[in-house]
Amino acid sequence: MPVVAALVVAAVLFAACSDSGYHYVKNSDEGVYLKVPNDWKLYDEDTYFKTVLDEPSPTQLDAVRDRDWAAAFDSDPDPSPRNLNALDSKHPHGFARVSEIGVDEHDTFSLEAARNLVAPVDELIQADAAQILDADEFTLDGGFRGSHIVVNLGLDKGGFTTLDQTVIVDADTTKVYVLVIGCSDDCYDKNKREIESLVDSWTVKER
Repeated sequence: MPVVAALVVAAVLFAACSDSGYHYVKNSDEGVYLKVPNDWKLYDEDTYFKTVLDEPSPTQLDAVRDRDWAAAFDSDPDPSPRNLNALDSKHPHGFARVSEIGVDEHDTFSLEAARNLVAPVDELIQADAAQILDADEFTLDGGFRGSHIVVNLGLDKGGFTTLDQTVIVDADTTKVYVLVIGCSDDCYDKNKREIESLVDSWTVKER
């Protein structure tokens, strides 16, 4: 059975404050809010991008900052930025991200296509290398529309990673809001309640 060779993600800086039991991650300018457990590690912009973009230059970092806002998080008791690229992690990790939709993407952007932003889910399903566990589409106030999927992706060395992904698009199709959490399938099953709580806290509002 064909398998996933890699999972590439991108994100940038977050703003957060801590309170009883949780980090409240938010960006008022973008209208986004997320509640992350206090014992999960949050990563700053430079640490995250140096991890996922393979030593980006200052110019590349500036370009990403101009287009994106994001927060990254890791629940490993021994946290490391390297965990953010680990497909078979035993602890949940992920990111929240807001990105501009370019003019050339505007007319062709769809929720169906958006679910392939992080991994080529549809292609992998056709290749019998992925299995959808849950999927639904929804609408929010202000004309926002979204898609949520939970999918098992096959790994090169055997076994599966579970990806929980929510994608929301604004009414004018100018911005896309993405929340992704992943770890091994066993990890996901063990931490499902905590992961679902984090996903349910992901809030996007009209600015």
